[in-house]
Amino acid sequence: WCYDTVRERFEDIQAQLKHKLKYTVSVTSDSDGRVYATTTNGNTQIIAYSVDVAGGIRINSEVSVSVNDQITSLVVSGNNLWYGTSNNGVIRKNIATGQLKRYYSQPDENGGINMVKSMCIGQASRALYAGTANGIFIYDEDEDSFQPFFSSSMNTEILTMEEDGEGNLWYTTPHYIACLSVKDGTSQRFSMNSWFDK
Repeated sequence: WCYDTVRERFEDIQAQLKHKLKYTVSVTSDSDGRVYATTTNGNTQIIAYSVDVAGGIRINSEVSVSVNDQITSLVVSGNNLWYGTSNNGVIRKNIATGQLKRYYSQPDENGGINMVKSMCIGQASRALYAGTANGIFIYDEDEDSFQPFFSSSMNTEILTMEEDGEGNLWYTTPHYIACLSVKDGTSQRFSMNSWFDK
């Protein structure tokens, strides 16, 4: 479903797709107005659309790409799709060439990036983050690898993440919500009970 802000209603875009999506786990968009929707098994639709005031949302084209893995999250950066997987780390797929690269931790490494729960690209920093069962990792473009991000977030299961416009990284765990300042590495936690009881 897609919410049409002009006509103030939800529209079923699935009916317009050639390839129906079942078990969609992640939907994101890029700066060129394309929407990317991926399923748990890695089938992704790249959907170009337009909005007609009279007729609503129209699908102009759709392209299917896939990776064969159990997908938990998806973000788009430039010409790359970045998939988080449930047990096999992060997969980068180049949209133009189809080339795949996998980022994961060796079995003997303590923790690591293998069990990805969520991914995000920072609004302010444009940094690529992976939230895992073992903490937050950040992509180092120079090293072409994911590195642990601030020790205060390590050994913590990260469920969701989002960077705000000031560069603070907000994340959730099974027990609390936290705001991590990327400027100085300090973190403020909000207990789930005290947060929602107010």
